[in-house]
Amino acid sequence: GQLALEPPFDRLTALRRIHAANRPFGLQQEALDLAVARYLGAHPDTPQPASLPDEVAGLDTDAIQARAAALRAELDELEAIAKDDPEFDVHRYFEVPFEFAIARDLLDRATSGVFAAATGPLHEYLTALGAVGYDDDPSMVDLEDVDLEADASRAAIEEALADDDEL
Repeated sequence: GQLALEPPFDRLTALRRIHAANRPFGLQQEALDLAVARYLGAHPDTPQPASLPDEVAGLDTDAIQARAAALRAELDELEAIAKDDPEFDVHRYFEVPFEFAIARDLLDRATSGVFAAATGPLHEYLTALGAVGYDDDPSMVDLEDVDLEADASRAAIEEALADDDEL
């Protein structure tokens, strides 16, 4: 069976819509693989998962950043298609599909090598690898040490940072 479509039907627009709706899932997986490869490069004692594709495993930082930049350009193009197409299935979303935001975050982490407070699939993946302490970031302030209602002054925040450095 063929799909019955009402004329006028713009096949190219329909194909772009289908691609923009489905590609972010694959792009998200590629971004996750790059982020994991970047993490493993910085933490060679972490066991390499069998699920990491051979073409990504062992890439150096420059290669990971170059691939992430290419995927980021593709993501930006898909996002533009989604925003410009009034028929795109965005009624479920506040702005653009959530998959775009996840992929963008993963690509940012693959590019920067910053894994503090990783969320979503990257957090789950790193936790499954046994990457203990990956989210420890000495530059982050423990807000429990600051009474924001009583004193959100610069001095209170600097004191909390100083206390955090002593740990």
